[in-house]
Amino acid sequence: MNHKIITCAGYGNSGSSAAIDFFKEFSNVLCIGGSLFEFTFLHEPDGIIDLYYAITEGHRLKTDLSIKRFLRLVYKLNFQNPSGPNYKDFFNNHFLDYTKEYLDDLGIIKWEGCWYRNNELILNDNNEFIAKKYIFQREVNNIEYKLYEPDGWMPTFLLRNTMYYGETSKENFVKITKRYLSKLLNEFDPKNEFEFLLFDQLMPASCDTLYTSFFDDIYVVVVDRDPRDLYFANKVFWSCGYLPTVDVSVFTEWYKKTRSMDYSDEKIIHIKFENLIYEYEKTTKKLMEFVGLDNEMHNGRGKYLKTEESKKNTRLWLKYDLCGIPISDELNMIESELSDFCYNYNDEIAERNDKQQVYALEKIDVYVNKLILSRKKRMFFSALYNTNVLLSKKKILLLLFPTVFLFELVVSFLRQMKYTFIYKKECLLDY
Repeated sequence: MNHKIITCAGYGNSGSSAAIDFFKEFSNVLCIGGSLFEFTFLHEPDGIIDLYYAITEGHRLKTDLSIKRFLRLVYKLNFQNPSGPNYKDFFNNHFLDYTKEYLDDLGIIKWEGCWYRNNELILNDNNEFIAKKYIFQREVNNIEYKLYEPDGWMPTFLLRNTMYYGETSKENFVKITKRYLSKLLNEFDPKNEFEFLLFDQLMPASCDTLYTSFFDDIYVVVVDRDPRDLYFANKVFWSCGYLPTVDVSVFTEWYKKTRSMDYSDEKIIHIKFENLIYEYEKTTKKLMEFVGLDNEMHNGRGKYLKTEESKKNTRLWLKYDLCGIPISDELNMIESELSDFCYNYNDEIAERNDKQQVYALEKIDVYVNKLILSRKKRMFFSALYNTNVLLSKKKILLLLFPTVFLFELVVSFLRQMKYTFIYKKECLLDY
């Protein structure tokens, strides 16, 4: 029996983990990794969706690079997943085997060949490449070229490695991928002890019928939050670079554009993070009806989703003061440009006089990044990590490394102390 799938998606820190916490409270739902494991394999760059577009188009060269990028992603996720546990552990060491079977089912063929972007994902030894190119050119020059080429084309040297090609119909790709994903997901509950499997970010917030077609029975819950809180929280607490909160005008434009791709599908539901915690009964009833969950199975009510605690993460601009730095104009712009997305609180919002003083983490982050990027001499020190340089200059580097390392350590410490003093002084002056 195939499991029913529940997945919660968001736009980046928009509150999907709250929905995850709610569904975790049901006894017939098995949560896979919680909010610590984002199973983004389907939709992240070089993932299955990108492979879908390349193979169903069947471009004679694009497929090669797409398959290589897909394989690179597979190996990275299997052994060194940057966003959570390694896939080899999560899928009982079957992830690579199932993926190889998947590519075989798609009819991928391979051979030793080359084209001008063939080695794009491979780090070649420059000296070896130059030597081989010289030998190739020397041998070619000894051959009398007899073909008529009006444009004067002559053979050029490119390193050979494995090339790939694949082509199939959209319907066949979906069918094979559905079988592949089913095998992977069934690894979590091979005895079918649970009716539902719960994943975080299995789908993107902008998912459509193509995404849902890869599953027999899936329910997608897309969670969004008040842009004022998202903007404020990122400036103060998170400083996530994928949220453009350095410039409020860019933020409002980004927010509107990312929410404009609102595809309608009977398997997708959109809710507000604020509705989930301020209108708990109404919103959770809506979610249970959408998924098909029974109240009798909700035996962990309040165990994970703590609404009173979550309320502390709302209306942040009334609770904190950025060292006296005014952002009221920025919030007013958000309320004006994004009024349809701002949550309409029933109670009147009053300005608080007892705001807690906080520093803007984003300001520190931006400043430090500018310091690092502006130091061009840092490129020299990064050469220490280059394997070829390390092998050829090993003796010199071994002598230089302790001195260089200590110098870098002292300079970095002094710069950080100077910056910390300047920043705190600036906050005190603005207060």
